[in-house]
Amino acid sequence: MRVLYILGLFMLISPYLHAQNTHKLTFHFTTSGTRPGFDLISLLRVYSDNKIIGESKPKKQTEPNEVTLIIPEGKHAIKAVFVALQKGAWEERTIKNQYSYDCIYNTDINLTSDKSINLVFDIANEKIIVDGTPVAKPGTATPATVAAATGNATPPITKTNTPAPPSPVRQPVTGSSPKEITKSILQDELSKMNNYLETFNENVYYPISITNNVWYSEHRSGYHCTVNMNDIDAVVYSDENRSVSLKCSGGKNCITCTGNNPSRATLTYKTSDDNKDPHRLYELMNRFFTDYQQYSGLHPKQKEPEPTDPEVRILQKQINDINEHIKKYATPSYKGLYFENNRLIYDDGKDLKEQVFPMSLDEVKYDATKKAAYILCLYHRGCVENLKTSEKVNRMDFSAMPEAASKKLVDMLKPFLENLKKKIDPITYGQQVQQKKQESEDDDVYNLLGY
Repeated sequence: MRVLYILGLFMLISPYLHAQNTHKLTFHFTTSGTRPGFDLISLLRVYSDNKIIGESKPKKQTEPNEVTLIIPEGKHAIKAVFVALQKGAWEERTIKNQYSYDCIYNTDINLTSDKSINLVFDIANEKIIVDGTPVAKPGTATPATVAAATGNATPPITKTNTPAPPSPVRQPVTGSSPKEITKSILQDELSKMNNYLETFNENVYYPISITNNVWYSEHRSGYHCTVNMNDIDAVVYSDENRSVSLKCSGGKNCITCTGNNPSRATLTYKTSDDNKDPHRLYELMNRFFTDYQQYSGLHPKQKEPEPTDPEVRILQKQINDINEHIKKYATPSYKGLYFENNRLIYDDGKDLKEQVFPMSLDEVKYDATKKAAYILCLYHRGCVENLKTSEKVNRMDFSAMPEAASKKLVDMLKPFLENLKKKIDPITYGQQVQQKKQESEDDDVYNLLGY
């Protein structure tokens, strides 16, 4: 009987003994910087020592929310993960799942009494604000959070103590730290961006490619656009148009396209599909752009030594300017116009690779039918050799472009060819000039005589 009495007494007081060894851990959480149309249903999932111990009720991410957990007294590794409902499935808001940053808060605590933690997930600025202080790096604990609980519970987050939303100008997405960026990371980011882009608007956009620092974009209708990555100022997002755009530095028309609008200051990707999230494309595109710029800065191309001959420097600048102009309208495979082994080489990177001795060339002209520039051979002879077929023709043709662009190329090629021939063989060049002058005078005589 006495044993039964003791057992009964122990059973009565054991809940109170248990209660004295546990404490409440409460998370108050909300977001700031949420864009209109992207107020996702979200919840907070909490882990203790790598085990799930509970989660909050689902609410819109802009609505203040909270969850309280009962945790044994002592030291614990706590992880709070912000989770969103996407297409009927819950997913963690992490970079791995193609969000702009990891919405994960980790902290080590020594729980001796009830404790409250206030979290603000600052979506626009990609930060987690803990009790009013930004975490150094999302997903990691800060020294301030690794402390014993004092029992001084802080009040729930309200509108008065929630940080104000950021300005409409969104800060660039922070990619991996410069030391971590590798070519394989960029390739992976480009692949993720293209996978989303291809289905973004009923498959009208083909995958983006980057060649020789040039962004190449092609539309299903056939037109394509190119822009040098160094000329891009920012990736911008429009709620109203449901679009993402590349924006040129200083508002200049740095983007070149085929079609009726060949020169523009922005390149826009938009969708009418309600199931597609333009902000997701923005995050992917901006992350790639930011990391690419950082990677390019870390791995600059080795510059060739500057030529000491002033005439050669002029020629080098002229041919660089010509190639930059052609690249705006060419495909990414374009190899360029260059001088090699006393021959002028033109390689479009696809079907055409030609060579010619510059002194065999006569003058630069414009073909109105093809809307293309070309260089005619002297005396209309077959001086230009196709290096793939060995066939010789009487002119070096350049790829078709919009009329204004081709005529500009003509104006660029004329002084280049003149300086090149003058530099290679000034004596022969002088003879050619004299001969052309004589032919011109002869033509004047023929015209006067009525021929």
